[in-house]
Amino acid sequence: MEINQLGYIGLGRMGANMVMNLLDKDFDVVAYDQNQNCGHQLGEERKEEVETEKLQLPSSLEEVASALDSPKVIWMMVPAGKAVDGVITSLLPELSPKDILIDGGNSYFKDSMRRAHELKEKGINYLDIGTSGGLKGARNGACLTIGGEREVYEQLEQLFKAISAPQGYLYTGPSGTGHFVKMMHNFIEYGIEKCIGEGVELVKEGGDKFWGEELNLGKICGVWNKGSIIESKLMGYLADAFNENEFGSNLEHLSGKVGGGETGEWALATTLELNIPASCNALALLDRYRSRQDDSFAGKCIAGMRNVFGGHKIEYKKREE
Repeated sequence: MEINQLGYIGLGRMGANMVMNLLDKDFDVVAYDQNQNCGHQLGEERKEEVETEKLQLPSSLEEVASALDSPKVIWMMVPAGKAVDGVITSLLPELSPKDILIDGGNSYFKDSMRRAHELKEKGINYLDIGTSGGLKGARNGACLTIGGEREVYEQLEQLFKAISAPQGYLYTGPSGTGHFVKMMHNFIEYGIEKCIGEGVELVKEGGDKFWGEELNLGKICGVWNKGSIIESKLMGYLADAFNENEFGSNLEHLSGKVGGGETGEWALATTLELNIPASCNALALLDRYRSRQDDSFAGKCIAGMRNVFGGHKIEYKKREE
């Protein structure tokens, strides 16, 4: 079906950037966040679309649904767990058979399977979408892994193609597979971040021990990201982190504490359920817990990377007056 309008719930870091991506691709968006400041900030940034009503910012979930044409398409980008169930419960009285709900957040895949089953009994279609690419991806072209009924996916393929990176969307299979694949994507990310952080820490300590001076870690990560075998987005993000003045030239102002870990916990439980060894990624998850107990340089690297690509919260060390 031709789609040029959708509802969007959740205007945090990822959600606001996704809505701007949608507006740039000429979709009409009815957007809402329970934090009214988020909607206000988005409206200030996209005043022209607000004036022409291409972007509507109602004050309730119910108003989002009532502003949409049928069949309604509503994309949720809210924290996993109770928040998703709460939004669905609030929207259900406003929905009709053949309407489509999308969960684009990091939900647990078994929850997505349950929700799809429950909604199908009411005639409501449900897609679970793993959304990757950080803030830049959300704004300019995300990577999407999409689970649900193929027929529903095909109805919205025009939408997915428009807001993803070139060849950056994939129908992964039945309900739950989109979030399952994204969960494992995050688990892999943990391992790569740990490896980069530990390697760069070795470079730092080697400079101190063998030459008695600091090597330029930002430039080293930068040149590694220009054609080397370990070139990657994450290496580029770490190079950018070293260039953030607020972090310090060698990240000395950052705490080594690394946040996150929920999807990694689900992934680790799944590896045990499947009896598949995943020692590298499991250790990377446990290392995040360790980072909250002391102040490692590798932790600083990971925290800096995550802040650059995803705007994830970081902690600064207390500076002496």
